[in-house]
Amino acid sequence: NGTHLTCKEGILYFIKNPAWPEYLKVGITTNIDARLATYQTGDPTRSYSVQHYEFVLDRKFYEKSILVDYKVDLGTGEWIKDIDAVVMMDSFRKKWNLPQGNRRGA
Repeated sequence: NGTHLTCKEGILYFIKNPAWPEYLKVGITTNIDARLATYQTGDPTRSYSVQHYEFVLDRKFYEKSILVDYKVDLGTGEWIKDIDAVVMMDSFRKKWNLPQGNRRGA
């Protein structure tokens, strides 16, 4: 019938790779395991790991807010330098008034 349903809920995630220890990748997904697997295909040592993730009601909004606040250059990807995911999310949790129950660690 031509209608397109969208799901705003999902996972806001933060991924690291020890090859670049100072960088943290910010992204969104509805399946964290499948998303991590896509990164692993580009790494022969399969070293990417999820540092932190949050269940959120509007994943695109939260991702964009982080990228804007941290002035991320989208031309180089969604990587943030020298930041701790948990500390960053604690700050945003207060800003967005998210409940503590949303928190998931690595």
